[in-house]
Amino acid sequence: MAEEGQTPHSDLLGAYIRAQRRLADLSLRQLAELSDVSNAYLSQVERGLHQPSLKVVQSIAHALNLSSEVLLAEGGLLEPPLVAKALRAGSADTIEQAHAEESAVQAAVMSSSAAGAPADHAPEQPMLVFGSGNLGLLYASGEDHRLTRAEIEARWPDLAPGLAGHQGVSFLVVDTADGPIAIGPSGEHRLRDGLVTGTDPLTPFRPEAAAFLLRASSMPEAPDIAVNSLLDPVTGEVAAFEGLVGCHGGLGGWQDRAMLVWPSDLPRPPERLIGADAMHRQLVSWLEHLGHRADLPPARPRTYDGDVPPGGVSRWARPRCR
Repeated sequence: MAEEGQTPHSDLLGAYIRAQRRLADLSLRQLAELSDVSNAYLSQVERGLHQPSLKVVQSIAHALNLSSEVLLAEGGLLEPPLVAKALRAGSADTIEQAHAEESAVQAAVMSSSAAGAPADHAPEQPMLVFGSGNLGLLYASGEDHRLTRAEIEARWPDLAPGLAGHQGVSFLVVDTADGPIAIGPSGEHRLRDGLVTGTDPLTPFRPEAAAFLLRASSMPEAPDIAVNSLLDPVTGEVAAFEGLVGCHGGLGGWQDRAMLVWPSDLPRPPERLIGADAMHRQLVSWLEHLGHRADLPPARPRTYDGDVPPGGVSRWARPRCR
């Protein structure tokens, strides 16, 4: 078996493989057997001493029940979309070859642009997609403001309708001239004034859902499109958009039914705690009760359009992607 040399990404890829192996409760020897690689070689990969070939990555990913693209991306080695395309097509035998293919195509695009290629052949600005539990976050690359529904539909006419109608999606949230709106497969809920058209997509969720979404979508970090996964009406579970922890980030499922246990000698919370902001305030109040944080200045709370009463949650807070 050929052994590729160490690269700047080897440590990151090896650490991710080791973490996934431990999550799967596999020993090094067990994963080596499942991946059809030697125990010694896998040990070197995990320690960042060697960067495996694409074939070995595929074998390890299969053994860990992951896609090869996920394993490469988490290891800092995947640059979409052409590396992934080369991987799936089998046109590259090594990661370096896949990156070379990517670089060659990018160089050809830049050369055509410099030669005065027609504007309609220029590469389209991508929509960057992130998954966090049962929440999907979509950002238009290169923008310094949150796109409105009209702007999104002008660039990608089928994107929002396609997402809203997908069987794995409960609703999505976008901004409009009338404020943020939750869009479901057969109806919409305007978050600022509660106007519902058709079937309310928020009906299956907790009564606080609209207020949560209004506050979160008013944050400057809010994505251009926020996508909440399906909520199973029978099991009460949500679908996951990523492979580590499925029930977090969005609305629905066990994340909406948290419980707090605290020592009886601490003051009882004065109100029902709803969301991360309220939990943070309560923890700070207990620290101050115990004499901590006395030298810190008073906190200056952030305010948002449509701020909910005390206890509101700060969901979907992510930096803008440019």
